[in-house]
Amino acid sequence: MSTTLTSNNADAGGADSAHAESGKNNKTAMITTAIGFIARFGLAVVWLVSGWQKLADPVTTKQSVAAYELFSRDVSDLIGTALPVVEIALGVMLLAGIFLRATAAVSGVIFAVFIAGIISAWARGLTIDCGCFGGGGYNANVTAWTYLSEILRDLVFAAGAVWVVKWPFKKWALYV
Repeated sequence: MSTTLTSNNADAGGADSAHAESGKNNKTAMITTAIGFIARFGLAVVWLVSGWQKLADPVTTKQSVAAYELFSRDVSDLIGTALPVVEIALGVMLLAGIFLRATAAVSGVIFAVFIAGIISAWARGLTIDCGCFGGGGYNANVTAWTYLSEILRDLVFAAGAVWVVKWPFKKWALYV
C-alpha cells in the first residue's frame, strides 16, 4: 500500500512540476514574442523615420556623410544618396516581414558600421553630429556624452536586430 501511495504522490508531483514548467515556458514564450514584436516593429519605425528624414534633405545627408572624413566626396555623395533608400527599404521589409531574418541581419551590420563610424569620428577628435535621423555634419557643441549616447542607442538597435534574427516575430510576416 505504501508503495502505491508513494508512486501516486510522485506522479502527482510530476504532474504539478510539468504544469509549473509548462506555465514557465508559456511565460517565457510570451516575453520572447513581446520582445520580438517590439524589436521588429521598433526597428521598422527607426529605419522608416531615419530614412525619410534623410530623403527629405539630401544635401544635408550628403554633408553629414562627408563630415566623417572617411571617404572621397564622390563616395560620400553615393552613400548619402543610397542610404535613405536602403533604410526605407529595410523598414518596409521589417514591417511586411519579408526575409525577416536576413533583413534584421543586414540591419545589425549597418548599425555596427554606424557605431564604428561614430567611434572613428570621436577617436579622431571630430566634432560632428552623427546625422542618424537627418541633419548631421559639423557641430561644435558635440561632447563625449553625445558620442557615447549615440553609440549606446545604436547598440540597443543592434541588439534588437540580433533578437529578430534569433527569435523573429513571425506573425503578419510574408516570408521569414
